[in-house]
Amino acid sequence: MRATWMRALVVVCVLPVAAYGQAAAAATDPRLAATFSALRPPARVRIVTQGVHVGDFRAFDADSVRIDQREGVRLIALRDIRTVSRASRNVGKGAVIGGITGGLLVGALGYGLSQAFCDSSNCKPDAAATLWGAALGGGAGALIGAGIGALVPGWRTVYSRPQ
Repeated sequence: MRATWMRALVVVCVLPVAAYGQAAAAATDPRLAATFSALRPPARVRIVTQGVHVGDFRAFDADSVRIDQREGVRLIALRDIRTVSRASRNVGKGAVIGGITGGLLVGALGYGLSQAFCDSSNCKPDAAATLWGAALGGGAGALIGAGIGALVPGWRTVYSRPQ
């Protein structure tokens, strides 16, 4: 019977203190202050709290961050912030996807053409045509992919609150 009362006392007294400690730690997370210090106004940001807030970063202080949204200025308490993402472009991802795709397609085309223009019945495919096709197709695909990736907006997470 006494053990039951002790457990109840621990639950009632210790858990609220632990929850308060987590909230206080989130509000004083030095990584969050460093994240906002590195941003230069008017950087486009997406801040996740209970909801999602997208706007232009303006300033921050010890307990809040200010962003400009279409609806007006919004102050967001630092203790409520779960993640912060910064707007970015997908140039690198586009270049990789385009380079791989172009290299495979033009390399396969080079292989096919070397087979199609073979004169004898026991002809072997020309490795040079395949490699040159892959290299040229990969380079051209990377350039085209980087251009497409520059047009596609994305978000890069710069802060995530520890769980």
